[in-house]
Amino acid sequence: MLEKATRQRKNIADSRESAIAIDRHDETEKKNRRESSVCWQRWRYPFIILFSALLLPSRVLRIDDAGLELTITDIGVRDGVAVDSASFQVFKWKCWDKCSCLPPRMNDNNNGTRTIIMHQSYKTPDERMWHPGWKYYRQTWLDLHPNWFFIFWTDEQNDLLARCIGYETAITGRTGIQKADLSRIMYLYQYGGFYADMDYIALRDHEQLFGDQQSFLNSTQILLQGRAEQVIGFEWGFARRPDHPLWPFCLDIAKKQNHRVRIDGCPVFITGPKFLKRCVRKYFKIKKDVELEFMTTYGKDELMILEPKLIAPILAEDFTSQCGVWRNVTTV
Repeated sequence: MLEKATRQRKNIADSRESAIAIDRHDETEKKNRRESSVCWQRWRYPFIILFSALLLPSRVLRIDDAGLELTITDIGVRDGVAVDSASFQVFKWKCWDKCSCLPPRMNDNNNGTRTIIMHQSYKTPDERMWHPGWKYYRQTWLDLHPNWFFIFWTDEQNDLLARCIGYETAITGRTGIQKADLSRIMYLYQYGGFYADMDYIALRDHEQLFGDQQSFLNSTQILLQGRAEQVIGFEWGFARRPDHPLWPFCLDIAKKQNHRVRIDGCPVFITGPKFLKRCVRKYFKIKKDVELEFMTTYGKDELMILEPKLIAPILAEDFTSQCGVWRNVTTV
């Protein structure tokens, strides 16, 4: 397996349109990588992956089901056939000054299932203002999930949602990151569905994870990303249905935070993953001496924190594995 990966890497390096290895000892390159918010941070397998800003716009690296072989696949192509972007179900914002402008809530389908809504957000919908690569990362979600309904939120639309569902005071006076953190809680509360950060690339259809009727995860209402260092991550999250009481429970805690915390508080603790971890513990009344566990159901099939290796098995600083070596190779 390692010989095969090594041979593929050499073949790419020999091509003029090949990957370029980043010299970790080059100080200029180090500085650029630190400043880029889409630099390599994690190798996410099997369902998602975070790519470098230097990705070739029309192509991405994919990994096979066994996780053993890397290949290059065109974006905008499904099963070898070009995908018509007009066929995707993407919500078109016509206004964002009144509550009637908000996207509709989904009803159950005739077979009892519900169309999955995917939420993503950034301060502007103008792709020219996005970080390099985001447009193509987002396209992978569209390609792999043609039956989903996609909603892209901006800061103004997040403010509208907060006002219309009664949580305007929860986000007032906060930094942009804190508001973004709380907004994703509001998405899952009001609409349910799936949230992923803009720097995530989909490697496979997520129906395999939470849509399979034979999967034991199918009965779990909320799935959260597991993180070894902090138990819960919130760059990725899923709520099978809207209106789960965990979300307003967390938002009500946020409403009580004072002005100083909103201005100076570290988002990780105030509105991010550590905040969400505290909410989960309080909501499910977990004793202080009891640690949260991965792949354990809390409540009556209400919430599960997924095993970290399911989504982010290798940390950014791990250069000892073959995947770690590949992480230092980007396509141009």
